[in-house]
Amino acid sequence: MSGVERAFADSNILLYAISDQADKKACALTLLRTRPVISLQVINECSNVLRRKQQPA
Repeated sequence: MSGVERAFADSNILLYAISDQADKKACALTLLRTRPVISLQVINECSNVLRRKQQPA
């Protein structure tokens, strides 16, 4: 181990990064610039949320 700690981003951080809420978007983008760890599960959760938003009501 190199001793370098990295943050872990959950699905909310990724979704806030593309949201219309300016304050949450800015905070999420700042966190993502630190290059956090993003798991495959988080990517799948975001994909699922975005697909559901695209489906007609």
